[in-house]
Amino acid sequence: MEVTKRYAGQSGVAHGDHDSRISFSPDLLREPAYFVGNVSNHVNFREAISTLHHVVVSDMRFKPKDRTEYFGLPDVSSG
Repeated sequence: MEVTKRYAGQSGVAHGDHDSRISFSPDLLREPAYFVGNVSNHVNFREAISTLHHVVVSDMRFKPKDRTEYFGLPDVSSG
């Protein structure tokens, strides 16, 4: 069996002071992947694709909540 591959570049990992980046190079000889079908519930499909988009482009780094307003409330338990 002979398999021929051609990549657009090299995949790799780059480390910085505060982050790491992963880059993947696609196989240029691979057939494109696609789906053909009918969508029975257009609203649910739209919401699912929108959610997937938000997951893919999101910044997953930890962001602490701003609790300054909460800590500024008076203590009601002291009576």
